[in-house]
Amino acid sequence: MPKLLVFGLVIILLLFIAGFVLYKKSAFFTYWLGRPDVRVVRYIAYIEGSGNPKLRLDLYLPKDTKDFPMVYFVHGGYWRTGDKNYFEWLTGLYGNIGVALAGQGIGVAVANYRLYPEAKIDDEIADVAVGVSWMKTHAADYG
Repeated sequence: MPKLLVFGLVIILLLFIAGFVLYKKSAFFTYWLGRPDVRVVRYIAYIEGSGNPKLRLDLYLPKDTKDFPMVYFVHGGYWRTGDKNYFEWLTGLYGNIGVALAGQGIGVAVANYRLYPEAKIDDEIADVAVGVSWMKTHAADYG
């Protein structure tokens, strides 16, 4: 490959990366630098005393607001794969849902649950139900 072509491709790649980083409304910037109107509380055990990291949730809450509606977000993955932190290192994929909605005055719980084969479908659905119940009981504790 000619050196000029390689140089050109490197310049295009660098411009693309710079544009991505400088575009402050990108998902990357919003998630990693945060928003002043959103409060994040991470890794809350929604089953008291559980040491299982799959029984945790993160809260994304409107700052300085009370009595806001709440959404309970359950990640996809056919009950076999996935995690609330999926692609967090790159895009903050599911966390961005929390950030976006909390910025609009809606609180969000982004939750994990046990996956197959550790848990069968009835157990997974029970995890989600317990998480929703926890959110209903404790949401007022967080505003």
